[in-house]
Amino acid sequence: KDLIGTAYFAHAADIVSRSLHALGRVDEGASYEGLFRAIADAFAKKYISPDGRIAGDTQCGYILALRFGLMPTGLERRAVERLVGDIRATPAPVIRTQFWRARGEIPRIRSSLARALRKRLPPT
Repeated sequence: KDLIGTAYFAHAADIVSRSLHALGRVDEGASYEGLFRAIADAFAKKYISPDGRIAGDTQCGYILALRFGLMPTGLERRAVERLVGDIRATPAPVIRTQFWRARGEIPRIRSSLARALRKRLPPT
């Protein structure tokens, strides 16, 4: 639960930062951008190992980290590989994190992951 809460806290700060920048409130936007970066750094330190493994090794953890831009530079590919590998390892490849399928986040993650998942998932 802490991983999910931290990821959403980062995501919320990112949304506010982008919104403020779009409104021309650059200084305030920069403040929230700094908050996002601080949360992302804390997330990486607490939940992501140097080899790109995310605490709990769950599909949800990988999807959140990838979707919200929380993976450190150079580890995104490893996270995508682990997530896709986990999905392919099931007898009937599916995403076990139903929460994310319902929210439609899968196509938004990264094109490589979305393509891999579309090939392996039945239509919803």
